Amino acid sequence: TGAPGSDNTCQQCHGGGNYNPQVNAFLALPLGGDVEVSQYVPGETHTLIVEVSSNGSPAGYGVHGTVVLADGSNAGELVDQDANDCIWLDEVDGRHIFEQNDLCGSGFFEVQWVAPPAGSGPVSVYVAAIAANGNSTSSGDAFAGGQFDFDEGVTTVSEQQKEVCQVVSLGQGQVELQSDEPVQCVMLSLDGRVLFDGG
Repeated sequence: TGAPGSDNTCQQCHGGGNYNPQVNAFLALPLGGDVEVSQYVPGETHTLIVEVSSNGSPAGYGVHGTVVLADGSNAGELVDQDANDCIWLDEVDGRHIFEQNDLCGSGFFEVQWVAPPAGSGPVSVYVAAIAANGNSTSSGDAFAGGQFDFDEGVTTVSEQQKEVCQVVSLGQGQVELQSDEPVQCVMLSLDGRVLFDGG
């Protein structure tokens, strides 16, 4: 996966390809449709999405990944929500990982992740991926890896208000955000629609 203490990545064997893969990972909260978040919410279930893209025309993609705390221990819990997709879960030397179960035609991978409890601090998602030519050997493939960091978010709206801002109801469905510091605010409806996203 590329995480500290892990075995070597797939780059040790796979190489020589002319592809130029890129990898990205982000977290989303499934609030009536995945809403991307910049911080995780402690104890909540998130969708961890990994996207691998490449130039050329690879036959498919492979991926290995994990989510760890600053001390390298497992962060939260991975959950395989779809037995028919291209991802399965495993454990290697006590570390939880997600990985492809075959050559996957799409570079889009999803796994559910239950965030650790409040007070756990930042987490890092480590991903090792390849764009593969499908020749059933390790030659002609290309590697991409990355580390994606997410801070722990506040656990409740009241804590957010206490720390940096105050939300004032103006009635008739209008609210005003008052803050002594610059803040980025996203307001969602109960069904997950983004009502406001700005600062």
